Amino acid sequence: MKNFIYLVLFVIFFTNINASRASIPTIEGLFRNNNNPDMKANMVVLKYSTEWERKSEVETEAPVITKEYSKVIFEIEDNNINVLEIVYSDQSMNENKIIGMRYIRHIINHFKNLPASAHKIFSGALLMLTLNDSKLLSSALKEYSPDFKQNSEAVNPEKLKLLGEYKKFLDENKNKLEGSEVKATNPLHPEDDLEKTKAAQMLSNRFFEYSQNVNLNKDGRNFYWDVHLEKIQARFDCNTLRIRNLMVMTDEDSYDLEFGEFFLFDGVHELPKQVIFKQGEHLTTKIQFLGLSSFDNKGDSLKKRAESYSEIFTKLRSSQKDSFQDVMWPMSLSYKNTQHKI
Repeated sequence: MKNFIYLVLFVIFFTNINASRASIPTIEGLFRNNNNPDMKANMVVLKYSTEWERKSEVETEAPVITKEYSKVIFEIEDNNINVLEIVYSDQSMNENKIIGMRYIRHIINHFKNLPASAHKIFSGALLMLTLNDSKLLSSALKEYSPDFKQNSEAVNPEKLKLLGEYKKFLDENKNKLEGSEVKATNPLHPEDDLEKTKAAQMLSNRFFEYSQNVNLNKDGRNFYWDVHLEKIQARFDCNTLRIRNLMVMTDEDSYDLEFGEFFLFDGVHELPKQVIFKQGEHLTTKIQFLGLSSFDNKGDSLKKRAESYSEIFTKLRSSQKDSFQDVMWPMSLSYKNTQHKI
């Protein structure tokens, strides 16, 4: 039943969105990179550079700028996402340029019991942009702003119940031949006239309730969907639903993400050319996407690949231990190069 609920949420929401762009989208649905088709392959490779500019609190001191290059491999395994991140010192991304790596199994579960952070928001944004997966980012935003309403909270429970009964009806009769006796009554077409009217009315109702926090606004010649919550503001293109910016206000700091123009990277899937991530007044991170590809993996699992990279990295670190520096992990913005063990 749980899988069916997720399936219904997905199918009906996107059917409504595609059928009428004028319909009001859900908050969580917006954070899904809707203009991108879903990845069909089970392994996805993302490459990007990350440049940090850390400003000193002393105005006369020049900012410290650090640049690194990353390759992130996503493995989709039975609705779970495993991640291998390798960080390099230059754009060649050769094995002898590895300066850090880490492997995370079931990344969404990995973050489940961790507090909301820049780490969680950025990792969630990568899953949103690359895999059309909003779960991690939505859970992080929900922690910061409880009025962030996830799809499971906005669903019409009576309509969901009716569709659940219809799914059960189909399951019980899926092997019946045409003309043979069918068990029970189709809940979408009951025999009683009053029940039939109720079912028809229920089917015509929205699957999700309208959100007062999502509004269509005009800025110049363009229209945007704007999300205004207690501690979150976000903007999306009206027609494509591409994300433009996201601001999260915390008790101690603020996170501001600006998404650049979107381009096709593999002929099918698009990404913003860059993302600017500002943390407070002193740290700015510029992420520039360099490549995106996908394939159906018939070789080693991601864990096996991670073990191979770990052996390479361990040898490099042993031979060059005096020259190794701390790595500013792109997917965490804070991890050290010792975080490589499998």
